[in-house]
Amino acid sequence: MGFVLACACTGFLHAGVGVSPPPPAAGVSADAAIDFDIPAQALETALERYGAVTGRSVIHQGSLSMGRTSSPVKGRFTPDAGLRLLLEGTGLSPRYSDPERIVLLPAPRTPSDNAAAAAVHRAYFGAAQASLRRAFCNNPWIAPGGYRAAISLRLDARGAVLDARLLDTTADTARDAAIVETLLAMRFQAPPADVPQPMLLLILPRAASANECPADSADPTEN
Repeated sequence: MGFVLACACTGFLHAGVGVSPPPPAAGVSADAAIDFDIPAQALETALERYGAVTGRSVIHQGSLSMGRTSSPVKGRFTPDAGLRLLLEGTGLSPRYSDPERIVLLPAPRTPSDNAAAAAVHRAYFGAAQASLRRAFCNNPWIAPGGYRAAISLRLDARGAVLDARLLDTTADTARDAAIVETLLAMRFQAPPADVPQPMLLLILPRAASANECPADSADPTEN
């Protein structure tokens, strides 16, 4: 897999990003049932406990967990089921960038909420992903491959990038800086007025045999 662009329908900017870090041991298998005993409590604390129990990183905007209370989780569940129970009633839902790393986002709106607008948004995200792929493939250092990243991206009304921030490091500070520099230099098509921002960009690892980058890459700007 390569680029995934989605809406994060609440502000990722001007606030801290929370990460519930896993312990040094490897995470629990997605199919394995494990014992949970996490009482209802502040969501931030509950997510830290979930990370300690499962070995999964839960990446979330600090303001998303602020003032929210988790649901209790007690019994034997898979890590996915345990997280769904913990998040019940919070208005948040998980997006998996890989089996052991999770980004929390506001729960998506129901299909009845303006299907026509949703189709417009999907088309816009598709075009934006194509622009991102060309821009990243122009730079071998940040071309999609053996790394993953989660990025908050905010555009102005004309498609210029107002802010680009990594929500988690790629484990290489030089690559982190190159990603942000590339994004800040980009210009996308003007976004629909009702597209929620900031947007969340996930860059996921791909198989060595996959051909994420085209043979020739266009200029990393959109007019």
